[in-house]
Amino acid sequence: MCSEDFFKQCIQEELDSTPADSQMRKQMMEALQKMHDEGVEDELLDSDDEEEDLATRLENIDLDNAEAVWAQLTDAERAEFESLVSNGDVEKILPVWTPWWTAREKPLVEEVNKPSGDEPDYPDLIQNIPLFYVICTVKPSPCIEFNMANAVAAFTFTSRHYNGEPQNNATEAATCLMQLSDSLNHNSNFTSTELAVQAVSLHAVNIMKSSPEDTSLIASDVNDILNSKQFVLYALSGATHILSGAKTELKSNKKQIVKPATDKNSKQLFSVRFPQSTASSVSNTEFVLTKSSLNGASKKLEFYMSWVNAYYVGNR
Repeated sequence: MCSEDFFKQCIQEELDSTPADSQMRKQMMEALQKMHDEGVEDELLDSDDEEEDLATRLENIDLDNAEAVWAQLTDAERAEFESLVSNGDVEKILPVWTPWWTAREKPLVEEVNKPSGDEPDYPDLIQNIPLFYVICTVKPSPCIEFNMANAVAAFTFTSRHYNGEPQNNATEAATCLMQLSDSLNHNSNFTSTELAVQAVSLHAVNIMKSSPEDTSLIASDVNDILNSKQFVLYALSGATHILSGAKTELKSNKKQIVKPATDKNSKQLFSVRFPQSTASSVSNTEFVLTKSSLNGASKKLEFYMSWVNAYYVGNR
């Protein structure tokens, strides 16, 4: 439905831009989990006639343009959306994202003709990774494993922060990923996995304004991934895709700019009513994402994947 698509997009923007330590984000995530478990009917409009009317109004409107769609809504529809946001009642709109690394291993013996559930949405693996002995002719340092874990930890937090769809906000997601990972951003070295993960948690608190509750899953997420060599490759590939998406956006200069409203109806604009939805969710304004920094981080991830292919075993 057109209305559901728009409301879903707006709620997603609100979710992505909400500080990770806010009570609102917690309530939204709890509501999303409820929707995922139970499923709901779209009840945003009062009648089929109204739905058809809205569909007509949005027929030639770009649903990716929040201002354009917002202008087509009636006062009642706007009030409904504002109520959903203010009350945290979003279980009717968004499905919750379940991280692929929480997927259970398939049993060795399965019931014949038993329908299988949806497969986890694993990231596409990066292909043509160079052999490690080609790119590194010396004995690898033990810190490589810990530095790699630091990048994986940053990836897990970034993925959860963007509800499993960092590609929809590639530049912001890449900024988040880079700021959280000292191994990618500053070529820092770590002496243990624990310290590597703790560094990401600290940055999540200081930069993303997260609470300890919001960062509590980082350690367990990293552990789930590090247990499997394949999962490690998925995570590093996923991080690479985030950086690639940001490079594409920078290259094409695809950045939505909302001009300050100056007319008498400015208070009715979507960007004014919901300023968080048009603002960056990454709080460190001093950090500037550049093509050079993205290329450097991508090469570092490639280095980690090459090392994983050559030396990493995992526990399964």
